[in-house]
Amino acid sequence: MNWARVEKKPGFYEFSGPRRAYKDLLDEDKNKLTLVINWGNPLYDNGHTPQSKTALNALEAYTKEVIGRFPVIETLEVGNEFNGRNFVRGPLEKMAPLERSQAYLKILKATSQGARAGREDIRILGGATHSLPGSWLWNIMDSGGAKWMDAVAIHPYSTPAEQFTRQMAVLRWHPSLKDMPFEVTEFGTDSVKSAGNHLVKNYCQFALAGVTKAMWFPANLRGRRTVPLFTPNGRLTSAGLAYRTVAKHMEGKVVTDISEDQFTYGCKFGNDTYVIWGAARAFKLGDAAQVFDLSGKPVTSPPETLDPETPIIVISDSDTPFTLGELPLIADSYYQFSYPEKNAHKAEGDGFERFAKEGKKTIPLLTMPGQDRPNVPWVPWRGHPDHKGVRLTAETLLPSTSKDIVHVYTAEHPKDVTLTAHFKPGKKSEDGVIVRLSQNGKPLLEERASHENPVEIQRKPISMSSGDTLEIVVAAGESQRGDLTRYRITLERATTQTQ
Repeated sequence: MNWARVEKKPGFYEFSGPRRAYKDLLDEDKNKLTLVINWGNPLYDNGHTPQSKTALNALEAYTKEVIGRFPVIETLEVGNEFNGRNFVRGPLEKMAPLERSQAYLKILKATSQGARAGREDIRILGGATHSLPGSWLWNIMDSGGAKWMDAVAIHPYSTPAEQFTRQMAVLRWHPSLKDMPFEVTEFGTDSVKSAGNHLVKNYCQFALAGVTKAMWFPANLRGRRTVPLFTPNGRLTSAGLAYRTVAKHMEGKVVTDISEDQFTYGCKFGNDTYVIWGAARAFKLGDAAQVFDLSGKPVTSPPETLDPETPIIVISDSDTPFTLGELPLIADSYYQFSYPEKNAHKAEGDGFERFAKEGKKTIPLLTMPGQDRPNVPWVPWRGHPDHKGVRLTAETLLPSTSKDIVHVYTAEHPKDVTLTAHFKPGKKSEDGVIVRLSQNGKPLLEERASHENPVEIQRKPISMSSGDTLEIVVAAGESQRGDLTRYRITLERATTQTQ
């Protein structure tokens, strides 16, 4: 609800008309509303995001009036993606993110005070982030922000479902966030094909990470590519069908993590509903179990293999609703990507050692909380505070002209393995990246990857003894510009003896 439409004269509030009084049409016994508080009123600070004492006092008074006027409002979300520039106006647009977090704190305090004066039981959502920027949230908490909120609002558009719980764990390193509820007040995708998968997978991981409420965006078509829940003529989309299935079988039930390893993702909701997906392996349905598709329809021919993209929904009150076969995968740079705690060099359970290298000097890739400085990811990532040119995430890597990104796999037991790897620099890469593969220091391959000609590696079988190493190095060419590279490295047990 736009502040400028409500208060056109200082201290006078007008709530007539559908844009302002629509909340009166909602039956508060059946509906509860989360309202995003908007600012920007030409009466104060030239319509810019308020920062002066006069403007903040006016915002506080306006918020008190709104919350007191509409009892259907259960929750107030303060701000929208405030860690970016799209939803601020005036001087705040030029501020660095961490500086803007302190400007946000003033608004959070004023709005929270006004809302609680309007009604004591109102729930306040703070943070207002696009993505999961640890530094932004930690900075707010360091300044006492937890006092002015009941939960944190996030929009995790840039986090894949498989990485969500790990990134949330990093955010919760801050003492004020350890037990703080989180609400996902926007998530969605522009992929019509994968929208249902995206909703169900994320719902599972949100639940495991302590998210208490999740809101798909948008409900109806908003002139964007993001897939809505229903079409203009009222038909449910793939996302809408999946939403209905989640609401029927999963919402409000106790969740349990049923992942057997780092390559499998799954949730048990209540006593009978299971969601599972992950690396390919045999899947066998139990005798007293039923598989449902994402729209909630029974599946007559259950899948025989676990899928990395499409979650399987099983309903059964049996102790063994399904069984999984042997996993051929032994290491995966995406599934096993994790964040070393504190200043540790390697995350527990990671199949690879990951580090940067300058000549013979090894540089650890430590956990960086996200948006800690300009031009870095807005989610937790791996890098080094003293070496700002390199970075690593679960999906992308960036070498510098003097520092390579290195992945090393060390065999614990003798085995034959199949190596599969993919490296694709971005379109703006000036001269691509150089990919090198070696075993125990002996070179096996060197190729240059470009956006048009990515490097695809498949080597099988590679015989390895205990303690043998495979090293994959990605180096910049003459220029680092545009070298952000999508990558994936996997190792499986070899199934053939031919090369």
